[in-house]
Amino acid sequence: MPDVQEVFRMATKKIDQEPGALDRQVSRQRRRARNRQIGAIAFVAALGVVLVAFALATLPDRGPRPADSTTPVPINTTPPIGAQIVSLSGTVLRQLPGSFSDAANLQLSPNGTTLAFYRNNAVETMQLDGTNVQVLTGQDPDPVGPHEGLSWSPDGSKIVYSWGGDIYVSNADGSARTRLTHAARGTGNYQPAWSSDGSTIAYWSGSNIGLDGGPPDAEIYTIAARGGAPRRLTNDNVPSIEPAWQQPSGIRIIYRKSYDQELWIMRDDGRDTGKIRPNLVNPWSPAWSPDWSSIAFLSCCADHQSIDGAPLLEVEVLDGKGKLHRLHVYVATDGNGPQWVSNDTLLINRYN
Repeated sequence: MPDVQEVFRMATKKIDQEPGALDRQVSRQRRRARNRQIGAIAFVAALGVVLVAFALATLPDRGPRPADSTTPVPINTTPPIGAQIVSLSGTVLRQLPGSFSDAANLQLSPNGTTLAFYRNNAVETMQLDGTNVQVLTGQDPDPVGPHEGLSWSPDGSKIVYSWGGDIYVSNADGSARTRLTHAARGTGNYQPAWSSDGSTIAYWSGSNIGLDGGPPDAEIYTIAARGGAPRRLTNDNVPSIEPAWQQPSGIRIIYRKSYDQELWIMRDDGRDTGKIRPNLVNPWSPAWSPDWSSIAFLSCCADHQSIDGAPLLEVEVLDGKGKLHRLHVYVATDGNGPQWVSNDTLLINRYN
């Protein structure tokens, strides 16, 4: 009770006997009281503004809403189903707008707003709500089945992709394109993957003969993201393809060896290679979860076929305890490998 205390001190202290001293003291007390009243009124007014703003913010939005928060796209059940985000049990969490029946290598940007993919042998991007489609390249003059491949930089500012048998890096809008590799005649460089620290890009290189599973001379390489001399990591003269980095440490690479139809793992300098256990059934397109506790991949070939009779591949997850989880989700071609959106969700270009 500051007012009462001040009055009490005034009543008990010795007052100077100079003329007008008491009047001046009383005047000062009145000014203090008036200032405190004004401060209290201002505080109540400011609090009222905050409460009104909160009430308005929590009212139902009856105006235009951001594209990313619009009513969810209805779940499609007619093959080809298209791009979906699914849980590790296979439950559909979100259907993305648009048709991706002629697209492959769907990759979601790190901030979750933009898709990059191949369509008609060209690299395209679009916003997650289906708007702002951009074509970053012309048609690939040297496509090799589903092996082209692309990957986002960790900060989402750039994209690395295979085009015309070489590896290129560009800004996310396609500008400032830089060629990283120069393949010899009759060979190509494919399926680039950006390391989690942004420094290095892994890819495979071999004959551009377009064999399913990669040519016999396919080997894994790395190159600095800023360019430089490639470094060969495998020297086994068997088709080694589809490299993917361990996340988030980025010190190991998982890849497919097609001759034994297994997934292998090695350090980023090519040392300490070994098979992933347990043995998997013809796995393709591996991807490590962000906490590197699980590996998602495609299992070929389940007893499912597309409308035109082509075999489909099933999405499976191998957890850290060695247990396999079948999602009962199927895709066409290994160019539609799963991508982790979080530690418990996957982006799938789903067929059925």
